[in-house]
Amino acid sequence: IIQDNTRFMEVTIIVILAFVAVILIFGVVVTKRMNVTANHYVDSLEDEAQHDRMTGLYNREEFHLIADAFIKEKPAGKTMSFSFFDMDHFKSINYQHGHLEGDEVLRRFSKLLSDTFGSEFILGRLGGDEFGVFGCIDILDEMRAITELKKYIAALRNSFNKSLAKDYSVDSLSFCSGTAIVHKSDLNFTDVFNRADTLLYLGKKNGKSQ
Repeated sequence: IIQDNTRFMEVTIIVILAFVAVILIFGVVVTKRMNVTANHYVDSLEDEAQHDRMTGLYNREEFHLIADAFIKEKPAGKTMSFSFFDMDHFKSINYQHGHLEGDEVLRRFSKLLSDTFGSEFILGRLGGDEFGVFGCIDILDEMRAITELKKYIAALRNSFNKSLAKDYSVDSLSFCSGTAIVHKSDLNFTDVFNRADTLLYLGKKNGKSQ
């Protein structure tokens, strides 16, 4: 009887230990999954905080922060620039075709910016129908850098005219731009933004599609 009881106790202990082990393993797996889910959720929140939901480009706040960081760092052997884009007659799209179609126009323009400038530039939607492109080109000579930037903008306008401008010719949809080169004396992005904004305003004053 004693031997039987001892054997029973041994089996019972083994079963209990096995059960505890299963519970521990299950707990570890669940914890890992919860951590992965939590991390994914945090990453998702961070991404939403940094990007414009409609276009996927950087939002105004994040764009300013990134541009500010570059300007303060002042990378050697490079020319930095900021191009400010504003769509002309965009309000008429909303009035004539509805806001959903207006949203689609913004997404299409964002796609044109991405296709034209690529990953070498920082792209952002700065509000409404205003967009920004911050560049850090591997060209030290300022005049050569300006020539290169003009090529990008000309390519963008060419793509725009073949797509959005053509589709909304009745609404005379177009865009203006103003580009400012970052100078050594610039302390922050606000200085550069204001110069580009002034050039953009002059372009609008002189006529659309400048």
